[in-house]
Amino acid sequence: MAVPESARLIGRVALSGAEPETGGAELDISIGEKDCGARAEDCRARDTLRRNGRWHDTVLMSLLESELKD
Repeated sequence: MAVPESARLIGRVALSGAEPETGGAELDISIGEKDCGARAEDCRARDTLRRNGRWHDTVLMSLLESELKD
Protein backbone atom coordinates (compact mmCIF):
# COMPACT_ATOMS: atom_id res chain seq x y z
CA MET A 1 0.00 0.00 0.00
CA ALA A 2 1.41 3.42 -0.90
CA VAL A 3 0.42 7.08 -0.70
CA PRO A 4 -0.22 8.08 -4.35
CA GLU A 5 1.31 11.56 -4.19
CA SER A 6 4.66 10.38 -2.85
CA ALA A 7 4.71 6.60 -3.53
CA ARG A 8 5.62 6.26 0.17
CA LEU A 9 4.94 2.71 1.40
CA ILE A 10 2.70 2.80 4.47
CA GLY A 11 1.38 -0.75 4.96
CA ARG A 12 -0.02 -3.90 3.41
CA VAL A 13 -3.33 -5.44 2.37
CA ALA A 14 -4.15 -9.18 2.32
CA LEU A 15 -7.37 -11.00 1.38
CA SER A 16 -7.92 -14.47 2.85
CA GLY A 17 -10.63 -16.97 3.62
CA ALA A 18 -12.74 -16.06 0.60
CA GLU A 19 -16.00 -18.02 0.51
CA PRO A 20 -17.70 -17.47 -2.87
CA GLU A 21 -20.77 -19.38 -1.73
CA THR A 22 -21.49 -16.90 1.07
CA GLY A 23 -19.75 -13.82 -0.35
CA GLY A 24 -17.55 -13.53 2.75
CA ALA A 25 -13.82 -12.97 3.10
CA GLU A 26 -11.32 -11.54 5.55
CA LEU A 27 -9.46 -8.40 4.55
CA ASP A 28 -6.37 -7.56 6.61
CA ILE A 29 -5.18 -3.96 6.34
CA SER A 30 -2.02 -3.00 8.23
CA ILE A 31 -1.15 0.68 8.26
CA GLY A 32 2.19 1.51 9.83
CA GLU A 33 2.09 5.29 9.57
CA LYS A 34 -0.13 7.10 12.09
CA ASP A 35 -0.88 9.97 9.71
CA CYS A 36 -2.43 7.53 7.20
CA GLY A 37 -4.79 5.60 9.48
CA ALA A 38 -8.42 4.65 9.01
CA ARG A 39 -11.05 7.16 10.08
CA ALA A 40 -13.99 4.86 10.92
CA GLU A 41 -14.24 1.66 12.91
CA ASP A 42 -16.89 -0.74 14.20
CA CYS A 43 -14.88 -2.14 17.11
CA ARG A 44 -11.41 -1.79 18.61
CA ALA A 45 -9.80 -4.70 20.46
CA ARG A 46 -6.96 -3.17 22.42
CA ASP A 47 -3.47 -4.70 22.69
CA THR A 48 -4.25 -7.88 20.74
CA LEU A 49 -1.15 -8.12 18.53
CA ARG A 50 2.45 -7.99 19.71
CA ARG A 51 5.03 -7.18 17.06
CA ASN A 52 8.62 -6.03 17.51
CA GLY A 53 8.16 -5.77 21.27
CA ARG A 54 5.13 -3.45 21.09
CA TRP A 55 1.42 -4.09 21.53
CA HIS A 56 -1.01 -3.02 18.79
CA ASP A 57 -4.80 -2.79 18.65
CA THR A 58 -6.96 -4.75 16.22
CA VAL A 59 -9.61 -2.56 14.56
CA LEU A 60 -12.63 -4.30 13.11
CA MET A 61 -14.47 -2.60 10.25
CA SER A 62 -17.37 -3.81 8.15
CA LEU A 63 -18.77 -3.01 4.74
CA LEU A 64 -22.07 -4.20 3.33
CA GLU A 65 -22.52 -4.86 -0.39
CA SER A 66 -25.28 -2.21 -0.45
CA GLU A 67 -22.76 0.40 0.76
CA LEU A 68 -20.60 -0.20 -2.33
CA LYS A 69 -23.32 0.61 -4.83
CA ASP A 70 -24.14 4.22 -5.65
